[in-house]
Amino acid sequence: MSPIRRRIIAAAVLTALCAAAVPPLAQAQTFPTKRFTFYVASTAGGSLDIMARLFADQLRKKTDQAILVENRPGGNDTLAMGAMVAAPADGHSMVISGNHIAHLFVKSVPYELPAITPVTILAQTPFTIVASKSSNLKNISEFVAHAKANPGKLTQGAVAGLHALEMYAAQFALGFQANVIPYKGFAPLETAVMSGEVDSSIFGNLAKVKSGQITAIVTAGDKRNPDIPDVPTFKELGISYEPRASYSVWARSDTPPDLLERVNREAQELVQSPDWTERITKGFGIPPVGSTREVARNYMTREFQSYKAVAERAGIKPQ
Repeated sequence: MSPIRRRIIAAAVLTALCAAAVPPLAQAQTFPTKRFTFYVASTAGGSLDIMARLFADQLRKKTDQAILVENRPGGNDTLAMGAMVAAPADGHSMVISGNHIAHLFVKSVPYELPAITPVTILAQTPFTIVASKSSNLKNISEFVAHAKANPGKLTQGAVAGLHALEMYAAQFALGFQANVIPYKGFAPLETAVMSGEVDSSIFGNLAKVKSGQITAIVTAGDKRNPDIPDVPTFKELGISYEPRASYSVWARSDTPPDLLERVNREAQELVQSPDWTERITKGFGIPPVGSTREVARNYMTREFQSYKAVAERAGIKPQ
């Protein structure tokens, strides 16, 4: 073999070895390569919207790319998800939403459930059962005893979708019946509980509890919430029910895996940042999570099946 041929072969081998040494996420290092869009499944100004804008700021600083945050509320999150599914599967369009259970409520969802996948759970809020001051229900024992003694008379306010299912899940777990009254949003629902228009609801935001305008009955979580230290958890009462809201990043399932991993890493870094602590953890009282993709996927799968069982028991069918 000639010296020139040997040098060519050696160069080819070296090139191959170098290519093999490049980590599989190398492509993701240049992500995003064009304008990125976060579709937010809520109106502007709320905790979900602020999370999306914090994430957008982080990506913008690191990539020098334009990041658009577009609010697409409504349709049990199908408007936001539908916009993402209609976009190219190049990882440049994602959704900030919660647990996705639209298929339990909506017949004409413009995509199949396997078409979307959770990238990470950014944060989770334990839900708390609350009561109006006028109901005079001060603890879980009084609450359940009153509901059982007056079947169907206790009223619980709920926003459509997952929140309504939580009302039914609470009733099934605690063994009582109540009338679930629908509201178009959490602001009017909060007002309804404060005024006594409804007896009870389930809240994640405890601002009105801490101000003394609403009574907390029982809460989710592994231990008592330091903001409401006198309120017991379901767990310590031996109740197998853990209501909580998740705030998550979703993508098309056919998005390149390396890009999903890059977004997951950025999300985990984000929830540990001072900005997140100040604006989300302290500002809204929402604990950070920053899960792996696998944890997020397994959790969402379990939750969907759990909510499906509640919907079937409550007689809720897609409309």
